[in-house]
Amino acid sequence: MRMLVFILLIGLVAAIGSLLCSLMIAAFLWRRLVLLNSDIKRDFIGKPLLFPARLTHTRRFPETERYNYWYDYFLIGIPVGLRGRVGNLLSIDNIPQRERLWEKCWFTIDPTYYLDRGSGDRSLEEKLHVFLKSVGEDLKEFPYAYLISVPRFLWFQKSAISYWYLYSSNRELTAMIMEINNSFFEKRNFFFRVTGDGLAVDSDNNWSTTTMALAKGYNDKVSLHFSSSISTSKQYKGSWEKDIFGSPFEKVGGLMVSKSIDPVVGPSLQSNLSSNTPDGQVKVTSRLSSWGEPVDPLKAPGWIIARFIARWTHVGALSAPRIVKEALRIRLRGRLTYLKRPEVRPGSIPRKETEVER
Repeated sequence: MRMLVFILLIGLVAAIGSLLCSLMIAAFLWRRLVLLNSDIKRDFIGKPLLFPARLTHTRRFPETERYNYWYDYFLIGIPVGLRGRVGNLLSIDNIPQRERLWEKCWFTIDPTYYLDRGSGDRSLEEKLHVFLKSVGEDLKEFPYAYLISVPRFLWFQKSAISYWYLYSSNRELTAMIMEINNSFFEKRNFFFRVTGDGLAVDSDNNWSTTTMALAKGYNDKVSLHFSSSISTSKQYKGSWEKDIFGSPFEKVGGLMVSKSIDPVVGPSLQSNLSSNTPDGQVKVTSRLSSWGEPVDPLKAPGWIIARFIARWTHVGALSAPRIVKEALRIRLRGRLTYLKRPEVRPGSIPRKETEVER
């Protein structure tokens, strides 16, 4: 028995040591932008950023069961079209199975997870183009896009909502895609256009930067230009029909209303999403907001990156247990009807079949 405990302790120490070593490498060593290849566009809206955030859920109706809870949330923002990695910290739009051992990163934005699952070798930009065509949109209207999502850490990947911000040739936010993943591993992608509130934006928030990057199979460095969008409004609003079963306490149907700032101006996060009844009654609101300044993985000092990793890496893995805890608390109070999961609606992507179902 003592020998077993000793072996387990040795294994635990080795695992912790390996993680600490990986953390130090990700934070301090080789933190350069390495492109998957040199054949990419050179001009982007937004830049890679690590966003510490807080997500708040509030029920307003019915009055007999109002509640409010929050939890930390960690997301990564990337300009769509950029493919490569920031040292061993962040893998951007690469196929993980094709990365060699020394190319593995602490955080990963895996293109196979987004929009339509799998899709072989397609990049995020290619998948975006396929989706826009499927909903009858002209690709020329949206030459720029910025994705904000929860990254994968080790084997864990769970992002309830991924936000796609789409920009016109004038560099203004004109549309969004909200990619919803429910607890039953179903997915639905909602495209909607947005309208600004017309309130003036502080021009001091505009920025631009040029970064020199390496590229696989290319000797010379590649110059990339990252810049803010040209926002004409402080807040943008849009809506879509709720055609996915997002909660066992909420029926399918009704209207979802989104109010969001442009995240690359500032940059910062602020997104409000409300679930409304057909007659306009607000039932539930979710608010995503920045919880501190975003971290630039290309420019931040190593100690800032190390502190950020230590503080925020676990957040994604712990968000699911927190949601389950709150759902159980609501269920046990018994004031809301617990709904059975309905059939998947046309247009949604069902979960993968099990071996028995095959």
